[in-house]
Amino acid sequence: MDSDRNFSHPGASSGIEKHCNSHHGPLRFGIFLWIRKYVSAGNNAGFQNILVRTRQETIMGNEKHNALAARANRNGERGATVLEAVMWMLIALVVAGSVFWGVSKAFNSFKLYRQQNDIAVVKVQIQQLYAGAPSYNGLDNTVGIHAGLFPSDMVKGTSVVNRWGGTITLGTASSDTQFTISLSGVPRDQCPTLAQFGDDWVSVTVNGAALTMGAGRVASATTSCSGDSNAIVFTGR
Repeated sequence: MDSDRNFSHPGASSGIEKHCNSHHGPLRFGIFLWIRKYVSAGNNAGFQNILVRTRQETIMGNEKHNALAARANRNGERGATVLEAVMWMLIALVVAGSVFWGVSKAFNSFKLYRQQNDIAVVKVQIQQLYAGAPSYNGLDNTVGIHAGLFPSDMVKGTSVVNRWGGTITLGTASSDTQFTISLSGVPRDQCPTLAQFGDDWVSVTVNGAALTMGAGRVASATTSCSGDSNAIVFTGR
């Protein structure tokens, strides 16, 4: 082989020795001497085996490196997939929360509308029932239930409930010349609007405070509806 001739030629070896001494230091020069001795002793086949084994180890090292890189890439892709899934879950939760809030608000508005309608119906029924009477003497829930003054879904046995689960109570005022419709358990966010319902009441009180009629009505209702659960009394004639 040409490599064997180069190693056995004195000029070639002296050139290599100079190259090793000048550029790579004593360590590589020692390696060079070992290789030259090994080859000179007729171990060309062994040297070839070393080269083949070195090449194989290099290939195996490259393959291992590639495998590790591929695994890292897969892990990175898996991590990205998990992150995307978490992001989509968060988006879904936000959307669901918005939908729930919208549905809840719409449902509360519907209950307020139903309660306003119930009050209007009861008011007219009372006025018609006592149209020929000198007063509203004796008016109470028992009379109201027996006379059918309330919508049927408001009557629970001997009790009358409003749309938020509170009570509705009928009564009289000013020596029976006026009637009252009292509600309890009215939520804070529904109270101001309900308290302003109707224009022909004698008076409206919220938590015991008389509601200002006219220009200051909105501010008065908002201020008076101060609790989470409020009481409103409508007085009519």
